[in-house]
Amino acid sequence: MSKCECKECLHYDVCYDRIEFGETHDFKGENGDCDHYKSKSLFVELPCKVGDTIYEIRNSKIFNEKIVEMRVIAITFLVSSCCKHLSITAENSRGANLLFELDDFGKTVFLTKEDAERKLREVGE
Repeated sequence: MSKCECKECLHYDVCYDRIEFGETHDFKGENGDCDHYKSKSLFVELPCKVGDTIYEIRNSKIFNEKIVEMRVIAITFLVSSCCKHLSITAENSRGANLLFELDDFGKTVFLTKEDAERKLREVGE
């Protein structure tokens, strides 16, 4: 396996550290490839997990609450021949389910209340 391919492996940082500290393990299998190789392109890092609390900021001119606390109840990843789509479903205190896109995180949806409050201050709400 070439150095370029190693850098595309999910385990690259760990393997690199082990080699730097003098460990010499032969990870090559019968076909010459690393037995532990996992392409980074096959993994998706989720912003949260089911059961987590997330915070949505809302336009104060329309809603009474500026920050709404919700609980993540589902994460859906759809793959088709043309696209990949990740959505997070959260439930608010009234039991309503709202659907969020991955792009909403850091803009209108946050993992901590402090981050949501900071964003409100940035936009002048």
